[in-house]
Amino acid sequence: MAGSMEGLREDNARLRARAAAQDSRISDLEDDAERLALLATFANLANARLRAALGAVEWTSDSTMIEMSVMTCPWCLQHQADGHAPDCQRQAALGLAEVE
Repeated sequence: MAGSMEGLREDNARLRARAAAQDSRISDLEDDAERLALLATFANLANARLRAALGAVEWTSDSTMIEMSVMTCPWCLQHQADGHAPDCQRQAALGLAEVE
């Protein structure tokens, strides 16, 4: 009977060790999920700031007299009245930065 009790104790110790390892893995996964959520939040904030910065310089003028200035896109050089060129790099960058 003493031998079987010793075997049960060993089995119990192994099961506790496995349970502790599982708990550790679960904790690691939770930490990873938390890190990913923080990274996603940071990426969304950075994306919004970059979009705002690009929006602030969408159309520029080379004239100091606003009444006589022609607003153009510094990337595709199209006039504001005509809109952006189909291959405008600024518009392509904004398209890539859209958050779904």
